[in-house]
Amino acid sequence: AVIMFLYFIKDLNERFKKKLPIPIPGEIIVVIVSTGISYGMVMSENYGVEVVGKIPTGLLPPKIPDFSVFPGLFPDAFAIAVVGFSIAISLAKIFALKHGYSVDGNQELIALGLCNFMSSFFHTFAVTASMSRSLVQESTGGHTEIAGLLASLLVLLVVVAIGFVFQPLPTTVLAAIIMVNLLGMFKQMKDIPALWRTSKIELAIWLVSFFASVLLGLDYGLVVAMGFAILTVIYRTQCPKNALLGQIPDTGLYFDVDEYEEAEECTGIKIFQSNTSIYFANSDLYVSALKAKTGIDPAKLLAARKSQLKYAKRDNGERKAVNHCSAVKKNAVVLLV
Repeated sequence: AVIMFLYFIKDLNERFKKKLPIPIPGEIIVVIVSTGISYGMVMSENYGVEVVGKIPTGLLPPKIPDFSVFPGLFPDAFAIAVVGFSIAISLAKIFALKHGYSVDGNQELIALGLCNFMSSFFHTFAVTASMSRSLVQESTGGHTEIAGLLASLLVLLVVVAIGFVFQPLPTTVLAAIIMVNLLGMFKQMKDIPALWRTSKIELAIWLVSFFASVLLGLDYGLVVAMGFAILTVIYRTQCPKNALLGQIPDTGLYFDVDEYEEAEECTGIKIFQSNTSIYFANSDLYVSALKAKTGIDPAKLLAARKSQLKYAKRDNGERKAVNHCSAVKKNAVVLLV
């Protein structure tokens, strides 16, 4: 019932978002009503319903961390740091794409580092983004720092003073809220056909990340996904897509002449395109692809030119070269980096 109600409220907010001054807070309504019903009917005792239960109140006094446990905790702490940052930056990029703003990964990393450094003196859990809570806040209209500040103050108020109010809240209600707000994440399955059409490598990364996280857990799954992504980078640099570009008549557009019949090469000019960066490991492959696609060997052209200059000087005593190359190669200019 809670899932159906929340889904109905979300659909209602989406349909009438231009007419509603603020979105209907379905999650808040559900929490208040379910807590009241559970408290009035004593559902935990009479019906065996699992509730939140006792919530510890108050904050521990600040204390310098115990560095003696650092060597034993380092592997797990490193994994938590990587997973936490990955979750935070992934959610930030998802919301940035949805609402039209940019995200600086370095800034996010510094912010998480400072938060975790300060929280270490208060014996808190590792600080990172919460997927469920972030989605709930975003879906209820909280898009600014003010929303995060108010949510933080409310959490502080619950921890310090009013935690007992939420003790009768059924855990099934919390699960329903999380499930409904995670529907948007599951809708990313719709991206699979688009990835198949645009980039099969990106699709492979997506699938490996998904199945590794489901089968191995988030920490090991993330390590597998990162390793696979690195392998795809190596593959892309070693096996890039190379093409000769031709101009579409009467336009300023240039496309691969092998894929577009309308594309026509410019006379005397070869436009070579490679979708990778050139560095020492793939430079030889780049030059080989350049020679194969253009049909021009710069070394042979330079050798032929030197021979012709030498022959012309000896024969005529004049500074001119007789060009015996084809008409296309005559005007070709090749620059090797």
